[in-house]
Amino acid sequence: MAKIPGYRKHKASGRAVVTLAGRDYYLGQHGTPESKREYKRLVGEYLASDPSAFGKPKDSLTIVEVMAGYLSHCRKHYGERSRDELQRIKLALRPVKQVYATNLAAEFGPLQFKAIRESVTRDQCQTPSETATGNPVRHRVLPSSDRTRLRESQYRTLGTKQTKARDRNQDSQRVWA
Repeated sequence: MAKIPGYRKHKASGRAVVTLAGRDYYLGQHGTPESKREYKRLVGEYLASDPSAFGKPKDSLTIVEVMAGYLSHCRKHYGERSRDELQRIKLALRPVKQVYATNLAAEFGPLQFKAIRESVTRDQCQTPSETATGNPVRHRVLPSSDRTRLRESQYRTLGTKQTKARDRNQDSQRVWA
């Protein structure tokens, strides 16, 4: 359990002060009911929250801090009974952590999400050896999002399994027609 910070008097100003997460919070005139009520409120919030994130404006949290809070929530929610679910969540968060860990969470928007999605999609289309050499095998099936961006002629030149199967069907229909 976290140590409860003390209510004390700031000698220079005569105000009540409490230090939480390395920051001083002035509560009002020392000894007044209002300052004691403010002390109880702040300490209650401090003990109920993640101490490392307490007092920081929401827009100053980094991606990795948000991820740590989410994983902490998942551990409490799923408990020990579902390690597989926690492992899946960690795997899903890995690409985000690798690229955007130190960025502010407030700056993570649709463009960054799209970049992560495309990166994951691209990596899933290639085996580890293909990624290392930079030479994707031509017969791999592209994700549907990539297929819609290609013109038909470009898609045919890739030589995917679906295109070859369609071409075989068209050739066989010409023979019987």
